[in-house]
Amino acid sequence: MAINLIRVAVAGPFANGLDYIIPPEHRPLTTADIGKRVLVPLGSRTETGVLVECPEKTDLPWAKLKAFIEIIDEAPVLNPEQLQLLYFMRDYYHVSLGDACMTLLPNLLAQGKPLSGRGKKKTLVAMEALKEVPLVLNIAQQAAFDQASAHLHEFKGLLLEGVTGSGKTEVYLQLAQKVLQMGGQVLVLVPEIGLTPQTLLRFQQRFNVRIATYHSGMTDAERRDVWRQGLEDGVDLVIGTRSSVFLPLQKLKLIIIDEEHDLSFKQQTGVHYSAKSLAVKRAQLNNIPIMLGSATPSLESLQLAIEGRYQHLKLLERAGAASPVQYHVLDMRGQAKQNHFSPQFLKAMEGHLQKGEQVLIFLNRRGYAPILLCNNCGFRCACDECDISYTLHQHPKMLMCHHCGAAKRIPTACPGCGSHNTLVTLGMGTEQMAEQLQGLFPDYPLVRVDQDATRLKGSLDELLEEIASNRAKIIVGTQMLAKGHHFAHITMVGIVDLDYGLFAPDFRALERMGQLLLQVAGRAGREEKMGHVYLQTHQPEHPMLQLLLTQGYAPFSQALLADRKASLWPPFSHLALLRAEGKVEEEVYEFLNNQKKVLLPQVPEAQVLGPVPAFMSKKAGKFRAQLLLQATSRKQLHEALLRLEYQLGQYPSRKIRYGIDVDPLELG
Repeated sequence: MAINLIRVAVAGPFANGLDYIIPPEHRPLTTADIGKRVLVPLGSRTETGVLVECPEKTDLPWAKLKAFIEIIDEAPVLNPEQLQLLYFMRDYYHVSLGDACMTLLPNLLAQGKPLSGRGKKKTLVAMEALKEVPLVLNIAQQAAFDQASAHLHEFKGLLLEGVTGSGKTEVYLQLAQKVLQMGGQVLVLVPEIGLTPQTLLRFQQRFNVRIATYHSGMTDAERRDVWRQGLEDGVDLVIGTRSSVFLPLQKLKLIIIDEEHDLSFKQQTGVHYSAKSLAVKRAQLNNIPIMLGSATPSLESLQLAIEGRYQHLKLLERAGAASPVQYHVLDMRGQAKQNHFSPQFLKAMEGHLQKGEQVLIFLNRRGYAPILLCNNCGFRCACDECDISYTLHQHPKMLMCHHCGAAKRIPTACPGCGSHNTLVTLGMGTEQMAEQLQGLFPDYPLVRVDQDATRLKGSLDELLEEIASNRAKIIVGTQMLAKGHHFAHITMVGIVDLDYGLFAPDFRALERMGQLLLQVAGRAGREEKMGHVYLQTHQPEHPMLQLLLTQGYAPFSQALLADRKASLWPPFSHLALLRAEGKVEEEVYEFLNNQKKVLLPQVPEAQVLGPVPAFMSKKAGKFRAQLLLQATSRKQLHEALLRLEYQLGQYPSRKIRYGIDVDPLELG
């Protein structure tokens, strides 16, 4: 049926999109055009939007409606399932339809560029002959596979909890194989780009199918080409990070999320979506299973399993000949340290290195030192825009702000008092740790794996090859190495700064400490040799640490769930943040207080707490604060957010930038 009116999702504060009429000279449109991109006038400029609806009526007078300029695409770039996902994002994350749409599309398509580029770049992995023979599953793996296979034709959440080295990947591979043999497509989500190459290799060696990757390390053109291949049914299996959850896959039959507990699945800028939540929604829309795997599942996923909403599959023992790691807690109280390391720590390192084994030292802080100050007057070198200490880097020699990206030269004299040779460092980053360890063990090759050391394209792959080949003997790394990687020759893992995780000011701090500790520990003793983990701490008797080390993650997580239930923190309540920032601190707080004042009488079913400063109260020259909304049910929370959304629309502020973050993982 021909139509005269279309609704277009355009970026901006237009909750349901904007209505346009068809210009007289344009061909008639039909509902088959829904999902195509449209060039539309918006004020004095033109914008790219997506045709999302063909309404029969509009709230605006026809005389005020503008005609669209042109339809960009010959065929829709969004399929019906993606459009459903778009509306879900609008309602759940309380954002405009257009903002959700531009988050979903790859950059070039959001900018109105053609779906097909001039020069087609290779984005599919070449099909190769089958190389790797599927392993024989052990009893626990077979049970998990059989239970998962029973749900291949229906929606089901499958939580695969398996200790590190238990063979979760083999379960993924054999389940994917069954789906591919049925002619279905598989989407595999990994938390970080660093895990993509090794995951790709495992699937590439197993399957003779069309495999694509999708992540932020690819060019815009490469990402657009993968999108087009999805639309044209030109891919069988996708391995990607967070944004790959949006890809158009016409025959999607299985979704796998590896390391499901990882924070990287939550987008922290723009539309604060959770790729994990959207993946579950896609599984529901397609009536297919979704498998969420982790050695340390999030408390939210564990609670869903306890409630019976997820099926809990367990792999409690390491596969093959690998043995459980042994933990060694080193009490740092009163210790005479050598370059931040206790004598026992260094002796253990020496023993492993002398046997030709590899040692991984973990420190989740890049740079040389987090603080540079004057030993004479106490002046601290801090970023003016963020009011937080610069991090000292030696390669290159610069002071850098890890929050706004500002950088400056290292001063030759104290900027506060002018004294020379009085600037000293406090704390240690991975650069300094690598320097110290290389000085202590000069005969053993060392590599550093962090964000700074892997900036150049291909550098991460080179470093991982150095480790896998056993050429590097000492590995200094951040959480980039904590998850998923299989290194056969690492027998010792050292964690030198455990205490922050025990006392960090966040109700999720202990959960993250436990997850990170076990994930890092899981890099040791992956094959025949015993793995050892050395922990330096000033709190060796901490009850939660002892519970984790002596009884494992299951009792540890149950204790945390009991604490959360008693204090009504998630997953026993639901949260949202109203974040605000502006150039004048008083105006930020006035804005949030006004929102709270109007909101409180309207939402008796939800608590409104604050406003309080954000964890970083100033960033990039803007003062930042927030309100916390908390409710015992999702329905109550979203009713409160709908009122807040209406209120923000009624009383907009040009001076304050604000946004809603539903299900925040970080309260800072």
